[in-house]
Amino acid sequence: MKPLIRVFIIILVMAACLEASVKVGPWKKIRESDGITGWVRTNSRSSVDEVRAEGIIDAPMPVVEAILRDVPMQKNFMFLCDDARKIELPQYPNTPDSFSTYFQQRLPWPLSDRYGLGRISFMIETSTGRIIVRGLAIKADFKPPKSGMVELPFGDVVWTLKQEGDKKTFLTYQLLTDPGGNLPSPVVNLLLKNLGVTTLKNIRKLSKLPPYRDARTILTTTPYLPD
Repeated sequence: MKPLIRVFIIILVMAACLEASVKVGPWKKIRESDGITGWVRTNSRSSVDEVRAEGIIDAPMPVVEAILRDVPMQKNFMFLCDDARKIELPQYPNTPDSFSTYFQQRLPWPLSDRYGLGRISFMIETSTGRIIVRGLAIKADFKPPKSGMVELPFGDVVWTLKQEGDKKTFLTYQLLTDPGGNLPSPVVNLLLKNLGVTTLKNIRKLSKLPPYRDARTILTTTPYLPD
């Protein structure tokens, strides 16, 4: 077994063991706008709410996949994202379907900005054709480009892309994170209320622009293996 695959399997197994003891509340709808619906729920893994949003993107799956693969473009679709980039980490070699990223989040004054390192993996479910994108926070020896920020203790994000007809994609976005530091949970939850719906709306806008709108081929080849 290749070392990179072994590391990723270990991460998934650890996440699955943690999830087995997690307590979650029911999903509560908090926003609906332009056919996109957002929910939140409590999750014992974090002091703030878990977020989910879903809706139709008027573009084929290769277009949405191309947007999600363009890490620097997260500044244009991720809520409050101030910087995003691929990075090279010796212990986590990058591949076409799995790579390390740096993410920086801008918070309103007087709150300190946040940053995190993550491993994003693209997988395809061969039986259905769905694309599943999993992002997990990782720890590594990395100096962020900006001082005075707080590192996110953990993050877990899942995107699911499902083809709807010839020209539409049903997109689901789910995020659980811990903002770290001494932030009041009600304030963070207020910010999270718009996170999912706003992010999907931004992806809708980008799907109409080049070069994404011209994408015709799905690039992901790694099979999805359920936990």
